[in-house]
This record gives sequence, C-alpha cells and structure tokens, in this order.
Amino acid sequence: MTPALETPGFEIAPGYDGFAAVPPEGGAVGLLILSEMFGVSPAMWDAARDFARAGIPTLVPNIFWRSRDSGVLTYEGQDRERAQSRADKLDSAAVCEDVELAIKALRKRVPGLRCVAALGHCIGGTCAVTALGKTGLAAAISYYGFRISELGDGLAKLEQPAQLHYGLADPYIPVSEIETVKALGRGNPRITVFEYPGARHSFCNPYRPMYDEAQARTARDRTLSLLQSLNS
Repeated sequence: MTPALETPGFEIAPGYDGFAAVPPEGGAVGLLILSEMFGVSPAMWDAARDFARAGIPTLVPNIFWRSRDSGVLTYEGQDRERAQSRADKLDSAAVCEDVELAIKALRKRVPGLRCVAALGHCIGGTCAVTALGKTGLAAAISYYGFRISELGDGLAKLEQPAQLHYGLADPYIPVSEIETVKALGRGNPRITVFEYPGARHSFCNPYRPMYDEAQARTARDRTLSLLQSLNS
C-alpha cells in the first residue's frame, strides 16, 4: 500500500494549521478529525494516517489555534488542567467558522473531493456534531462527545447523518446523557447511536491506558462504513 502524503503544519489560514494525510490518488470523501482537548497529538496523526490508508484524505485542524494556550498538551498533570481550561473556553460559533475554513482548505488540497465529513474525539466530537448543519459538513461522527444532549432540537432535526459512539463505562459521560441523546434522535433515521459495553472514555486512543483495541476497531469500521456511503 502506498503511504499517504503527509503535511505537518498544513496551513488552513494565517496562524491556523493542522496535520494532513492524503492518499497519492486523492479521494472523493474527505475527513476532518477534530481532536480531543490535548490538541493535534501523535494519536490524532496516527488516526489521520489510518484513514488516509483507507483512501480518505484527512486533515486534523488545530481547533485550539485561537486559544492563548494553543499547542499539543500531554495527558496528565498541569497539562491536563491546561487542556481542560482551553476546552471549556471554546466558542462554538468560532469553531464552526474554523471547520468551514478547514473544509475549504482540504477541498483546495484535494480538488476531486465530493464532500467532507468530521470525526471528533471527546470535545472534538461535540464540535463535530455542533458544526453539522451549520457548515458544509456532509456528516459527523462523535467518539464520546460531551454534552451533545444540550443541542436539543438542533440534534433531533439534523438533516445530515450523524454517528454517536459511547463507552458504557465512561466515567465522564453518564448513562443518563446517552439516554437523552437517544431520545432526541429517536425518529430521525440519520442519527445512529452506538454503545460499547465496558468501554471507557478515550477507548479509541491507543496512547491512553483505557484503549480497547477490539471496540476501537469496531468504531473505526462503522465510521468507514458511513464515510464510504457518502460516495454512493
């Protein structure tokens, strides 16, 4: 398999960059990966590479570029506190603007794209679903996104497909949140909720101790299935 063409520091707009991984032959469906609160980390690079190997041109934009603390942060200690602080301050309207810029930048990099979807991890999952319907995104996938139920009718009335993936042993997302999301999505065939028994928060991140290889593979396969359906 031919390696993807990688561009660290891929410029989206002045001061706003990310990591791009693009198959040499391009592709029809593109993907934005919106990171967890730690930023454009090695885990997000690896995820982009994986989707690019599957034929999906992928860009990981730095959704924290507007923050005073905009770099990659580690998972523990003071870095974790800094990551949480900047995630708490994210402005959803600004994130939607940034998603739109990233869509345009990926389309410019891969002129043959028919559409672009977003996959978000943690706070990035919330951002992906929030931006769906407010930007040019064709679909959104959320891996353990926080407080998605707060979107209310905005979630229930989505006109583009959304996949929401939850670990049932996630200490940060209570079962009541998942049940509320399921209730909001009931009757909308575009919304699919997947639950993973025993999976914890960040179960799709191989750099974290809660990584669950089997369930992460299932989530990835379901994500790929949705992305491939956008090209039909």
